[in-house]
Amino acid sequence: MEISFRPTDPDRPGELEALVRWENDPAIRHLHVRSTDEEDAGRLATVEGLRESLERARERGRLNWSIELDGELVGEVSAEVDPPWLHGREPGSAMLGLCIGEASARGRGLGRAAMEHVEAELRARGCPRLEVGVFEFNAVARRLYASLGYREFARLPDFTWWDGRYWTDLRLEKRL
Repeated sequence: MEISFRPTDPDRPGELEALVRWENDPAIRHLHVRSTDEEDAGRLATVEGLRESLERARERGRLNWSIELDGELVGEVSAEVDPPWLHGREPGSAMLGLCIGEASARGRGLGRAAMEHVEAELRARGCPRLEVGVFEFNAVARRLYASLGYREFARLPDFTWWDGRYWTDLRLEKRL
């Protein structure tokens, strides 16, 4: 099993289509896409919308890496330093995001490898602190982050809509 990371490339054939498929996948959408209400939960991503979103994020300095398993695209991980939605306001802190989009790749250690990759990249850039938001119902992600040393420091109630109600976003942090 070979895990590799490369910068996400919206112009690479199939890249945006895979990201949109994962964002719209009803099996995992609620785990990594915030919905503000029931109507918002039903809105689906498009290739053009995602292209624009990635471009805006890149202009803000967000870093995105595609995750490959044995040469096949299976997920994405990202980091953005000092975004406006960061809850802990220590300068130079980064907000992380992770999606293992392909079901066949889940449970095989890719999430851990991706987080360790991003942590090493940010440590080398002098980032003092990392933050991740995880919806309270996402027990798998919560266990992963805890095992990597992330600790809860805040709760944002009524943050996302899923399964007929609002849920809390847990904010976890790790010092580098």
